[in-house]
Amino acid sequence: MQGKMIYSCCLIPASVHAQHISLPQVFADAEKQTKVMLKEIPAAKGTKTDLVSPRTLEKGELRLVPAKDWTSGFFPGELWFLYEYTGKPEWKSEAQAYTAI
Repeated sequence: MQGKMIYSCCLIPASVHAQHISLPQVFADAEKQTKVMLKEIPAAKGTKTDLVSPRTLEKGELRLVPAKDWTSGFFPGELWFLYEYTGKPEWKSEAQAYTAI
């Protein structure tokens, strides 16, 4: 198995692991994207009060899901990850608000 590494029952090319990832840059980009999404949520929600969490972009429009949808916790989880990494109170506040919903 030359050029391959085994990780938990998966074959992953060794070249994948040779890439340098700047975690601070990844989180900085995630913060920017999440700020944009937070601004877009009210417009995407409109008058539908049961829609609480972003799920996807569909034809350039943000689509939200109700709390009972299995993906509704992904966005609050992202906010908690941002808070955990950055320690910024703004992310904790948003995470608490979206988790409560």
